[in-house]
This record gives sequence, C-alpha cells and structure tokens, in this order.
Amino acid sequence: MAPAYDFIIAGGGCAGLSLLYQLLHSPLSQSSILVVDRSVKSENDRTWSFWARQPTPFESLVSHRWPQIALHAPHESLRLPLAPYEYRSIHSRDLYRYMQRLIKDNPQVDMRIGEVTHLESDEREARLVCNGHTYRAQWIFNSLLDKALINEVQQASNTILQHFLGWRIKSPTPSFDPQCVTLFDFRVAQEGATRFVYILPYSNREALVEYTLFSAHPLDYEHYAQPLRAYLRDTLALKRYSILEEEQGVIPMSDYSFLRRSSTRVMNIGTRGGMVKPSTGYAFQRIQEDSIQICQALVTHGSPFAIRRAPRRYFTFDAMMLDIFRRSPALAPAILYRLFARNRVDQIFEFLNERAGVAANIPIMWRMPWRPFLQAYWHVKHGRR
Repeated sequence: MAPAYDFIIAGGGCAGLSLLYQLLHSPLSQSSILVVDRSVKSENDRTWSFWARQPTPFESLVSHRWPQIALHAPHESLRLPLAPYEYRSIHSRDLYRYMQRLIKDNPQVDMRIGEVTHLESDEREARLVCNGHTYRAQWIFNSLLDKALINEVQQASNTILQHFLGWRIKSPTPSFDPQCVTLFDFRVAQEGATRFVYILPYSNREALVEYTLFSAHPLDYEHYAQPLRAYLRDTLALKRYSILEEEQGVIPMSDYSFLRRSSTRVMNIGTRGGMVKPSTGYAFQRIQEDSIQICQALVTHGSPFAIRRAPRRYFTFDAMMLDIFRRSPALAPAILYRLFARNRVDQIFEFLNERAGVAANIPIMWRMPWRPFLQAYWHVKHGRR
C-alpha cells in the first residue's frame, strides 16, 4: 500500500514552504504532511520584497525595512514616506534554512527529493508519483512549473516577462541612502521596452541594484550587465565597487487564466495558481495571504477551494496595464510615475493589494491619462485572441 498523508506539497519554494508554515501554525498542525521538491534549496537565489503595515508571516526573517521610496523620471524625481506602510525584504536563504529546521522539528512532516512525474486525483484521494514511488493524500498542493505550462503562458496574447539582473554591491565610500528604496529609476535608455533600475540599500555602502525590463523575451547576460555597469558608473558615480552576490530571474506577467483546481483534489498554488500580480510581478505577500486562506478554508469547510476571490475589476485593471506595457512601452514610465505622484501611497497599496472598494478605485483611475487606458480597455475586451 502506498504511503498516505493528509497533505502533499509539491514544490519546496516560496509557495510550498509558506503553505507548510501556515499548516503547522493552524488547527491542522498535527496533520501528516509530505513535501516533495527537485532539490534541497540552500542558496540565496532571490530576494523577496513587499510592502506591509502589520506583522506578517516570517516577520523574524525580515532582513531590512525601509520607511521611504523614491522614483526617478528623466527630468524629475519623487521621494515619498510610506507610513503607515513600510517596505520589507527577506532573503530566500533565510527562509529555506528556517523551514528546514521546522521540518526537522516536526516528525509528522516528511521531505522527499526527486522528480514528480505524475499527479492525479479522484473523489476519495489524490496521488503523486516521485522517483517511481506513489504517495497518497487527501489533498495535493502543486507549485511546480513545467515547460508546457510556461510555453502556454508565454503564448497568451497579453503576456510579457519581467526579467532582471541584480548585483549586491559594496562601495568603498558612502553611496546609498539606507532609509529609501528606489522603486523605479527610469533614467536608463528605454530602447523599445520598459526599463528601469531598482535599488534596495542595505547600508550607506551596500545595496542590491537590479536592471529590470518588461518585454517579450529575456536577454543575453551582457545586455543586462552592460547597462547595469553604465548606471553604476554614470548615474550613481561609482568608480569602484565589489560584487558580493548576483541574482537573475524571469517573472511572467500575464492575465492568463491560471487554474486553481487541476483535478478534484489537486490545488495549484504560487505562480502556478496565479499568485503573481499580473501588472507588477509582486507575489510574496499574495502567497502569504493565499496560504492563510487555504488553511482557514480547510479548517472551516474541509476544502481548500472555499477562498476569497478578488473582484473581477482588478483583473481588468491588470490586463489594461499589461496591454500598455506590451503595446506602448514608451508610455509606461510616465504612467507609473504619475500613479505615485498624484495619489497617496496608502491608497496605491490598497489598490495594488486588490482590497480597495469601487469608490476608492475611481479616483486613482481618474488621475491616469485617459487615452492609453481607453485604448487598452478596447484591446482587452475586443482585440485579444
């Protein structure tokens, strides 16, 4: 008889580990759980950043907090206080290590390393095949991405990629403001795509500096590295610095309809479950909130699918912004700058968190340039495949 669990989590990245954390801190904490992943994660392969106003899961792992953000357009700059919010950052290595200790301290949690080759379910149970072994559970939560899904998303009519190269650098002289995140610096050549630099300053001499694009295809390494070097030299006036760490990534930004239920007892989570905000690429906080809701639904209803869905209008807002990024990238810097220049930061974050009501949505959209958004609305409603 195949081993049986209450829950199987396929994928040990941010989504899978966040759900595991919530399960172990809920009335379901004594459930038997299996986590399956392709490898044991230990490297600092990414930095998760987010805005929040209250303590969040993994609060003890927050490495840095910033009370201000800055935006730079070619001929003007903006610096804004975030209160009552703050911008926070977690290094993936810290989360991986924390969760590995948590797994070790909970005997009802097992970990298997290997390739998942099959997932299925019926009305009674769900089944997963890993390295030729079959494991059964009441529910399976799947965050694993496969090439077929990635290709399908990339072929969707309103999909672009957020791709970047980031260097954690150290300067011999004070060069950064450790109180302020540079959210967008558009003072780089746009070259037919939305391009900007994003800076997380950890001290006055150390920062993560990322060169980021919104476009259809990733670039060769040097096409990121060259403008990143030029930015450090020309904009930040850094003649000497050392590179401590490097991170490179690709985030799909799409209004593709990700399935939450892939079969009767298999639920998709993380990127696979549509947790990446289509118009921004942010996912960490959405994953935390989704994990909390899944646990609450399991406790209250016995099913993970009884969860809140964001109002449909937010899907339309995201699709319109994606259409502008894709069709009119030259307009994107001015639109993003105007969003922050003409609205309070707390209103913007409530809007991006998909929690603001219609009455709060209207003023934000009213302050945006109407022509590109009307054109984008028409494309979204009538011009898509």
